[in-house]
Amino acid sequence: MKNVLRLTIALVLLTTVVGRMQAQTGNDARAKFDAFRQEAQQRYADFRRQVNMKYADFMEHAWSEFVAGPAIAMPKDQELRPQPMPRQDWDKPVQTRPIRVEEVVAPVLPKPQPMPISPIGEEQKPKDTPDAEPEVTPDVEPEQVPIEPQAEGVDFVLYGTPLHVRFSDKLRFTLNDVTERTIAEAWRRLSGPDYDATLTDCVSLRRKMHLCDWAYLLMLEQMAKACMGGGDAATLMMAYMYCQTGYQMRLGMVKGHLVMLFASEHQIYEQNCYEIRGQRYYAFLNEAGRMQVCDLSFPKEQPLSLLIAEEQAFAMDRGEERVLQSVLDSTLTARVAVNRNLIAFYNDYPSSMIGNDFMTRWALYANTPLQAEVQDQLYPQLQAMTEGKNEYEKVGVLLSFMHWAFDYRQDDEVWGRDRAFFAEETLIYPYSDCEDRSILFSRLVRDVFGLEVVLVYYPRHIATAVHFTTEVPGDYISLGGRRFTICDPTYIGAKVGQTMSDLNNEKAKVILLK
Repeated sequence: MKNVLRLTIALVLLTTVVGRMQAQTGNDARAKFDAFRQEAQQRYADFRRQVNMKYADFMEHAWSEFVAGPAIAMPKDQELRPQPMPRQDWDKPVQTRPIRVEEVVAPVLPKPQPMPISPIGEEQKPKDTPDAEPEVTPDVEPEQVPIEPQAEGVDFVLYGTPLHVRFSDKLRFTLNDVTERTIAEAWRRLSGPDYDATLTDCVSLRRKMHLCDWAYLLMLEQMAKACMGGGDAATLMMAYMYCQTGYQMRLGMVKGHLVMLFASEHQIYEQNCYEIRGQRYYAFLNEAGRMQVCDLSFPKEQPLSLLIAEEQAFAMDRGEERVLQSVLDSTLTARVAVNRNLIAFYNDYPSSMIGNDFMTRWALYANTPLQAEVQDQLYPQLQAMTEGKNEYEKVGVLLSFMHWAFDYRQDDEVWGRDRAFFAEETLIYPYSDCEDRSILFSRLVRDVFGLEVVLVYYPRHIATAVHFTTEVPGDYISLGGRRFTICDPTYIGAKVGQTMSDLNNEKAKVILLK
C-alpha cells in the first residue's frame, strides 16, 4: 500500500514538472511564432510599399495615348412571338422526338476573387479594439460583426445598406490639377501605412457582404466619394484600393481629369473598349474616346468578372407583395415580395457576354442564386402546390403555373431594347418574355426539385430542358447519354415534352447551367 502511495505521489510530481516544461516550451514556441508572423507581415508590407513606390516612379513617365474601340451593340434577335397551344390540342398524346444539338455552350464557372498583392493588415488594427471590423448594417447579415466602439471613419451607403470604414479627416486631400507628377505624388501618399486600415476594411466588407466584383467596384466608388468628397482625388483613391485588392486597372487622363479603366473578362455591351496589350479595359462610368493611359501592371492582377456566385447581402427593403395566380387554376397561387435594393443593383448591372458568344449571358443570369429571403417566401408555396406528386408531375404543375401566372410582353414593347432578367426581376416586373421565364423556371426547378436543367436556344426563341431521373415522354435532347426533356415556360398550354410548333428542332443549341 505504501509503495502504491509513493508511486502515485511520484507520478503527480512528474506530471507537474512535465506540464510546466510543456507550458514553458509552448510559450517559447508561441513567442517565436508571433515574432515570425510580425516579421513576415512587415516583409509583406515592405514588399507592397516597394511595388507602389516603383509604380509611382514609373507613373511620372509611362503614359501613352490610346483610342477607344467601338462599343459592342446589344444582340438583337427578333424574338418569335409565342402562340398558345390550341385548346383542342391540350389532350393529345405527347410525342417523343429527339432534337439535334447543333452546339453546346459550356458553363463558365466563377473563379476565386482576386486577393491583395500581399496580406494587409491585422497589425494595422487599433490597439484598443484588436478585433475591430468594418460595420455592415443590413437587416439580414448572418456574418455581421459590429464595431464596439466604432472607430473613427466615414459612413456611406451601397444600395440601401449603411457601411462604415476607418478613415481619418487628416487623410483627406484634393488634386488641384491632374498631371503625371501630381498623380504620382498622391499615389505615394496613398501607399503609406495610414490608409491600410481603410483598405483592410474594404477587403473585409467584400467578404462579409459576399460582394461580386461589380458590386465591390461600386462599393469602392461610394467609399472613395465619402472619404475624399468626390472629384479626381476620389477617382484615384478608388483606383488605388481596387488594384491593391488584386484587380487589374489602368489610370487615364482626359481633358484635365482622371479616369479609371477596369479590365474585364467579359465583353460589355454598349460601352467603348480600350484594347491594351490584348486585354479589354472599360472606362468606369465615363464616356471617353481618346486619352493618355498609364500602362503599368501590378503583380498577379486579375480582370473583373461579372459572374455572381453568391447572394449579395444588401439591406432588405421589402417591396410590395405580388400575387402570382394562374388564370387557369386559382389553386396555383403564390405571394412574394422582392428586395428593392437588389432590384436597383440589378438595374445598374452591365449586360455582357464571354468569348464573343452572346448565349453565355443567359447562363450568367440563370446561374445567379435567388435571394434567400425570396426563397423562404416562395419555395414552401411551390412545394405545397406539388405535394404528393412525382417529379414529372411536379415539373408539369410548375410549368402550368409559369404559363398562366405571368403576362408576356417582348422587351422592345416594354424597355425599347433587349433586356434579360435575373430571377427576382421576373418576380417583380409585370411583364416577361421567353428568356426571362426560362431563367426563372430553370432556377426554380434546380432549387425546389433538385433536377438538372439546361437552356435550349432556337433561332428567335429560348426554352429549357429538364433531366428527369426516370424516362418521360416528350421531345428530348441527349447529352452525355442522359436525356433532357423539353419544358417551355412560354408555350402556354403545353405539357412537359412539347415543343412550340413553329420551331425547327434541327437547329437547337444547348446552354449548360451549373
